Amino acid sequence: QHGYRQREPAARWSADSRFLAGDLPDGKPAIHLIGVWDTVGSLGVPDDLLLLDQLLDNPGDYRFHDTDLGVAVRHARHAVAMDEQRASFAPTLWTGGERPADGSFKQLWFAGTHGDVGGGYAECGLSDGALKWMIDEATALGLHVTPALASQLLPDPRGPIHDSLTGVWKHLRTLPRATPLVAADRVGSELAEQVWDRHQVPPLTQAPYRLSRVLGHDESASCSVFARQHWNASGLYLEAGVPYGFVANGEWLDSDIACGPGGARDGVFHIGEVAHLLGSAIGEAEAIYHRLSGKQQADWWGSRRREEAPWFALIGMIANQPNMDASGTVIEGETFVIGERCTFRPRRSGYLYSYANDAWKFYGNNRGQVTLTVSRR
Repeated sequence: QHGYRQREPAARWSADSRFLAGDLPDGKPAIHLIGVWDTVGSLGVPDDLLLLDQLLDNPGDYRFHDTDLGVAVRHARHAVAMDEQRASFAPTLWTGGERPADGSFKQLWFAGTHGDVGGGYAECGLSDGALKWMIDEATALGLHVTPALASQLLPDPRGPIHDSLTGVWKHLRTLPRATPLVAADRVGSELAEQVWDRHQVPPLTQAPYRLSRVLGHDESASCSVFARQHWNASGLYLEAGVPYGFVANGEWLDSDIACGPGGARDGVFHIGEVAHLLGSAIGEAEAIYHRLSGKQQADWWGSRRREEAPWFALIGMIANQPNMDASGTVIEGETFVIGERCTFRPRRSGYLYSYANDAWKFYGNNRGQVTLTVSRR
């Protein structure tokens, strides 16, 4: 606490804080190699669990010490999960910070969820791949590994990706990660080879894997957006600074309220819109809470996901969110209202996701789909 979080010199540590006998030297010891698997921001209580958040969450106890890689670390390796969607498990990537002149740094994305990369499942073909990569990297830097032990690993790029949204997690918010473009020229620098291998030849039971397309000038592509899904992956990678046009058509249902991608505001009253009125009132109270608490990601039960847009309007989100900061706060990527049509120029590159603007806990009574066409200008 005193040395790691508060960064006090060892001489100022209290006696009960010392875990080594004798005097403790000041300064930082040199670290030859640090290797980690999918470090995430699951500290404290998620903001959307409002009551528990207020009762139990003390930012001073759960705040990250920092998110930079220390200069004392000569070599660093980080295996990051491509397919984890639990919002409170957003990755804490190593960015910035001074690096040793003779050091090295690798941070690669691997196929799978948090446990598929870090280990924990009986079916471990994917995590064996991440572990083998780490062993190979460490061995090249001087670590001695017993060959008979390492030979027991059985990496499989087509191993099963497990569903991490089980138990209590299926009731909490999700968020697609801001992953790199899945392309051959990203392998080795940003992507592990197993990601490209699985993309090219996916397993029969989980195909396709990571559809990916970058639109050229004047090109367009269409995709379906289902009302019942919290996140609809388009497979389109939108590039920073490029203008895109969006056109949507079709009809979907919020319970018994039929509407188009522009939202449920046709001027005709439906009995189900009573719930919308109540949810809008909750949303106004939520906005006040955001301002007072500073917790912009808090999502109250019954409020729509984007208060500035009509109920059931088509919303777009580009998964280009910045790295998690020291507070551990989950931040969404650039979000914008598509409605029936719009134009948008992303500030950062990322994959496009879309959804119907409903209350997070009420997607179960949604039906139908609309068609979204994206054009590069």
